[in-house]
Amino acid sequence: MTLSELQEMAEGMGEKKFRGKQIHDYIRQQGILNVDDMKTLPKDFREVLKAQTIPTTLSLTGPTAGTLTSTDGTIKRSYLLPTGHTIESVLMPYKSHHTACISSQVGCAQGCVFCATGQQGFGRQLGAGEIVEQVALFDIMLKRKGVKNGVGNIVFMGMGEPLSNFKNVMSAVSILNKDFGIGSRRITISTVGITDKIRRLADTNSQVGLAVSLHSSSDDKRTPLMPVNGRYGGVSGLLSAVKYYQDKTNRRVTFEWAAIAGENDSANTARELGRTLRENGVRAKLCHVNVIPLNPTRGYGGKKAGVGRVDEFCNVLREEFGIEATRRTRRGIDIEAGCGQLSDVKRIMDVIGGGGYTKPKVGEEKEIKKREEVRGRESLGGGKVRSPVEVMSRKLRKVRKGYKRVLELEGVKERGGKLTRTQHEKIKTKKDVERIIEELEEEIRGVNGGS
Repeated sequence: MTLSELQEMAEGMGEKKFRGKQIHDYIRQQGILNVDDMKTLPKDFREVLKAQTIPTTLSLTGPTAGTLTSTDGTIKRSYLLPTGHTIESVLMPYKSHHTACISSQVGCAQGCVFCATGQQGFGRQLGAGEIVEQVALFDIMLKRKGVKNGVGNIVFMGMGEPLSNFKNVMSAVSILNKDFGIGSRRITISTVGITDKIRRLADTNSQVGLAVSLHSSSDDKRTPLMPVNGRYGGVSGLLSAVKYYQDKTNRRVTFEWAAIAGENDSANTARELGRTLRENGVRAKLCHVNVIPLNPTRGYGGKKAGVGRVDEFCNVLREEFGIEATRRTRRGIDIEAGCGQLSDVKRIMDVIGGGGYTKPKVGEEKEIKKREEVRGRESLGGGKVRSPVEVMSRKLRKVRKGYKRVLELEGVKERGGKLTRTQHEKIKTKKDVERIIEELEEEIRGVNGGS
């Protein structure tokens, strides 16, 4: 809730307006969520707050929720929503600040083949409050650890396409500006290239940064990687929108480039990119190409480009076209927190069975939400920190349980028993499930040193 909303809430509960400011300061400045620890509030008011409010709707307790910490210090949180879906957020520590990478949707409808979120499909839009909560919970965690400045920068590069949730994302940006003191110039919105929304963003005169996931400068190569390319006029249509954004705002645009070995990592590919940008009127001085070696996902077989190839790619853009380009450091790979690796674990469980999530029946939504509110009060922004091996082992147990069910159905079919269409479809997933089990076992062996 914003400061004004907290003040209105306090007045609605029969208290003075300043009580809302006190609650706001406890949460934002001290990282306190437990109402009992808000000692300057009257005891009777604290009891009312405990009975009528919850600290967060994002739960860190549940079969697909929790916190992981990478060897490089990156933190990933998987939050369980009242609907049973999971969203993931990442906190990256740097010497001078902390950057939060947050989600704007459950899943994603854009279908980028190298992205785990795109591979799972679209679930639903996140509300502005759910978006802001991801930042708030990281900010609270940091302040509890003595980091006074809390979250410094925000990138909308988690799950989902931010510009497809334009209204809620921009509402969240406004709240982060006003309530958290995080300026728009420290917030970056990433997009696969929703051209009309890029123009709309330019027309708002917002100071947020814009990052465009490009990855290829030709339609014949970009469309297979990013099916959305054909829906928005191809590369030329996208760059026309980028040019409009540059002309309207005079702000720099970052192009994201996942470097895939043997696909888009050569010096000649860099030259093609440089020429394409120039031919479409995109100003080199207002460009920055951010190149990151591809992060692994289970649904895509491409490999990361080598450091030497990436550096040569960047050098060509800088020296031959005057375009700033940098090799981006991969972070959080050991906990699947890297760019393109975030996903909704429950969707895997939906496909193979094994007890992830059951769609609520009509009339059950309120009861489910109530249970999740209790979980929210219990977690208070905390959560158990699990090692990568623990998380993968939990996944493996669930997948094996689902695989056992597939084998049982296969046996029924072989004996001539009747099966529903859904059961027939589940049998067809057998090879995919076997592959997932094999990959998880291999990952666990790798983390354990091959034992």
